[in-house]
Amino acid sequence: MTKAEIVHRFYEDMLNQRRPELAEELITPDMTTHDPDAPRGPAAVRRVDAFMRAGFSDLHYQVEDVISEGDRAAVRWTLTGTHDGDFFGNPPTGRRIETTGNVIFGFEGDRINEIWAVVDVNRLQRQIGAARTS
Repeated sequence: MTKAEIVHRFYEDMLNQRRPELAEELITPDMTTHDPDAPRGPAAVRRVDAFMRAGFSDLHYQVEDVISEGDRAAVRWTLTGTHDGDFFGNPPTGRRIETTGNVIFGFEGDRINEIWAVVDVNRLQRQIGAARTS
């Protein structure tokens, strides 16, 4: 399986289709997100997904680009959803959100062993009324 195919399985099969059991297949047990407070391995991804779904139960990732070279793959995606639950202490608004993210995945063989993510959280917070729009 190519790095691009693994990334597509990560977003489409595991996250969009809500199949968290695929985490053990796609992610190494010691995978890091480079967040010192996050658990390692599949638990890190499950924790972020649960946090996001608590605020946006219908969230959906649309992979826009995947570029891979060597043991890395860079991904650009668009995230959409409805703010129907608590998010960072902000009660549900029912508003639709759309934001973007860029992620670099590191691989060990055919499994993800590192994730560096940059997400436009400020844009998302503005859409739910949690950030100033100046």
